[in-house]
Amino acid sequence: MLASPGMSDAYRPVYRRIADSLRTAIESGDLAPGDKLPSEAELMTQWGRSLGTVRQALAVLRNEGLVAPRHGRGVFVLGRENFEHLLPALTKAIAVAERDDLNLVLDLIIARVRLIRQAEASKESAQPPPY
Repeated sequence: MLASPGMSDAYRPVYRRIADSLRTAIESGDLAPGDKLPSEAELMTQWGRSLGTVRQALAVLRNEGLVAPRHGRGVFVLGRENFEHLLPALTKAIAVAERDDLNLVLDLIIARVRLIRQAEASKESAQPPPY
């Protein structure tokens, strides 16, 4: 189940709290690869926020490579195999991001670190055991 807004992070932007809640559900396995996220309308109701705020949260997760929209069907959780192709694009985006957009740069750095860790874990699990 997705976390609801709490007082401990009251100063954190709401779109980030929504993204954090969905990310936690994905990382914990509550939302598995292929699962559909709650609709924009459901998230608006759950969080009591506007469509723009919900879309910002979904954009963060999309930029991190955790979800992908499917036209007319919703937003779905991606599997690990979908992450590695994003590394070059994220690296380039970090290099050209404007200094004033620190939130975007931070989101991209976090996403890049996650992807690198996942790629390393995938490589380790694909290697045969030593004899």
